[in-house]
Amino acid sequence: MHQTFHANLGARSVAHLPQDRHPRLINPARAGFTLVELLTVTAVISILASIIGVALGNAKGAAKTSTCLFNLRQMAIGVNTYLQDYDDTYPQTKVHGSLQPAVDDANGSLENPDRGSLLNALGSETTGIADCPSDPDPDDVTCSMLPGARPGVNSYSVNAYFIFGLNQGQIANGVASTILAAERRNSYASNGAPPNCDVSYHPWFNTSNPEAPQNDMDAVAGALDTQRHAGGSNYMFADGHAGWNVWAQTYAQNRVNLHLPY
Repeated sequence: MHQTFHANLGARSVAHLPQDRHPRLINPARAGFTLVELLTVTAVISILASIIGVALGNAKGAAKTSTCLFNLRQMAIGVNTYLQDYDDTYPQTKVHGSLQPAVDDANGSLENPDRGSLLNALGSETTGIADCPSDPDPDDVTCSMLPGARPGVNSYSVNAYFIFGLNQGQIANGVASTILAAERRNSYASNGAPPNCDVSYHPWFNTSNPEAPQNDMDAVAGALDTQRHAGGSNYMFADGHAGWNVWAQTYAQNRVNLHLPY
């Protein structure tokens, strides 16, 4: 009787405990995550990883572009130093018989082995500044296999108006508005066109010149890479500054041409 009373009392005491005081039992079936929960977490992680990957890729590309532009500015400083030492005359790598290389070289007749690119001297193998990090093949190994290819190519191509000993006083269009060097199109051109294996490009090789052997000023298949950096390219100007421009800002037939000094 006594034991029964205490047993009943204990049962009633437990029954009247507050709901949140009841011992909680863990359901073994609910100890882990469900398949839906795992798939949701995996999807979220995948989305975050892709966002981070794109951000890192953009940052890496921007860093390469900045390095290319910085190196181009260093080479421009070298050109300016040369100008100060040689009476405002740009480094000469070819010889011509008149002040109009566009006349002498209208059909490519002077495209013989020359003294190389003036940028090769500024961006030697020890510095590497003439090789843009955004250029997948700055030395263009395919060029050595093409007939008539010029030796010593790098990421840039010099405006051929400047390789005949041009003087700053001859630049009627303004040194700050005349392009001295641009980014050379290599074998990785997106359109599959053959690379430009010359250390210089010819602004007078265009559709308006019936003697031109090719169109160096074509935005897609011309001598220059017009979209190496986010839809544009880096350019060195005759006054020693360098900057990023889209192609249409530098050349448009009968409208704008920053590649002509006079």
